[in-house]
Amino acid sequence: MDDLIPSEFYLGQNYPNPFKNKTTIKYCIPYKTKVRITVYDSEGDMIEKLVDEIKEAGTYEFEFSVSELEKSNISAFAKAAAGKQHQASSLPSKRDGIEHPVSSIEHLVFTSLFYQMKAGDYLSEKKMTLVE
Repeated sequence: MDDLIPSEFYLGQNYPNPFKNKTTIKYCIPYKTKVRITVYDSEGDMIEKLVDEIKEAGTYEFEFSVSELEKSNISAFAKAAAGKQHQASSLPSKRDGIEHPVSSIEHLVFTSLFYQMKAGDYLSEKKMTLVE
């Protein structure tokens, strides 16, 4: 937690985004209050509760890891990944004026997830993209 007390609530964009296995989320709390941060799939089903506790005023940062999802939520997460995936196409790229196939992205799957922070009267939601 930083030494400076924030003057308002804030939910930052996760980074990196898109991410493969883990990503970092930063948020600020201007006064002691209950904070809840949850992750949802694109259908609005909750996948994971990341924070659900009373926090002192300050700036916080934590790492969200896909591998740490609770066993009971794995099926919901798998459903989100299977139902809302977008496969990247294998487009050629130009490097030094020569076209090269980009085969490294050929099998990537992008899954949209959302995370939401509720604290006092504050409510904010951000989108994050998982790359599989």
